[in-house]
Amino acid sequence: MKKFVFRRDDADLPGDLDLLEDAGALFAGGERVAISERLVQDVTQPGVRLAELRAEGCVVERAQLAESEIGALVLKDVRLVGCDLANAKAHRMALVRVEFVDCRLKGLISKSIDWRDVLGENSDWSYAQMCGAEMRNSEFRGCNWQEADLQDAELSGCVFQRCNLKRAEWLRTRLENADLRGSDVDGLQVGIGDLRGAIVDAAQAMEFAKLLGVQIR
Repeated sequence: MKKFVFRRDDADLPGDLDLLEDAGALFAGGERVAISERLVQDVTQPGVRLAELRAEGCVVERAQLAESEIGALVLKDVRLVGCDLANAKAHRMALVRVEFVDCRLKGLISKSIDWRDVLGENSDWSYAQMCGAEMRNSEFRGCNWQEADLQDAELSGCVFQRCNLKRAEWLRTRLENADLRGSDVDGLQVGIGDLRGAIVDAAQAMEFAKLLGVQIR
């Protein structure tokens, strides 16, 4: 059997980005927002309602969009740093080569998720509701997924490094070649069949052995 090798493509960002002037007014003033190759900073629009938010080739820093509702969130080659999307609702999320760094996404809700080459670093998805999410070639480092709902998700080949997965709901989730080593899986809700092909460390194997009802002495 050919050994699986993880590969994730970084966001392809221009070298110099012009600052988007008066970005707050743009977010507040329209049903559809589209941004291309800009630096977006210090947007404070919690609770905003948008039909669509589309960005490509952008860096977004310190955007405060908690409690917002977005019909379609479409991001390609975007880096988000220190952004707050806590308790936001995005009916559809299509992300390609997107990076979340020090972001807050606690309680995020989305019913249609298609992510490719996504990076999460020191970000918080605790209590997120993301059933049926499709994630490919995605990597999460030092992230909090505690009690997040990822039931029926496609996580094959994803990496969860030093993440908090306590009591997350992963039933019927596909985990072929998913690397969970170094993460806290205490109370992770997952079926023994769901773990087929997952990569775990020795301590995690002991934890998952409880699913079999075996006694390890």
